[in-house]
Amino acid sequence: PGIEVDRKTIIFSDEAIHLPSVPRSIAIMGSGAVGVEFASIFKSYGSEVTVIELLPRLVPGEDEAVSAEIERTFKKRGIKVLTGTRTKGIEKSGGKLSVVLDKGAALPADLVVVAPATNAAVALVPGMTVDEAEQKLIIATLEAAGNNKTRAAEMLGISLKTLHNKLNRMKGEGHVAQGS
Repeated sequence: PGIEVDRKTIIFSDEAIHLPSVPRSIAIMGSGAVGVEFASIFKSYGSEVTVIELLPRLVPGEDEAVSAEIERTFKKRGIKVLTGTRTKGIEKSGGKLSVVLDKGAALPADLVVVAPATNAAVALVPGMTVDEAEQKLIIATLEAAGNNKTRAAEMLGISLKTLHNKLNRMKGEGHVAQGS
């Protein structure tokens, strides 16, 4: 929230694949499969890499032993890991970025990759139906993707056509605004 992806210096993984050069320093927001893969790739290319994860461990959707092994490997390779850390915003000044963290620190970076988990976290409520949970997941994913339906479909692991069908059904049921 509060972070505007400009697709130049603050990007999604889609843009990271097509970068014309390797950034000197990179901050990766999110440590799901995509986030840790890009951390490893950019470190291999020589970037100074920091992974910022809101939850208490890397790849939080995986087994704890997997998370611990990835974190050990990252530390050996010199990839900085900040778990349990919220990003409050990103400041731009003179062509440089500063990722403002909830712990009062600021992390300088040449590039920020926003790599939300492909299955956006959704707070489930007791008694919530599967349909309600799916709708909440779709809405949260659309928000995380900056309302980019193509990106949201990729994050959800479904086709764009399937996403459109689900959104149309949700509109018909009054769950999303007509403009979405």
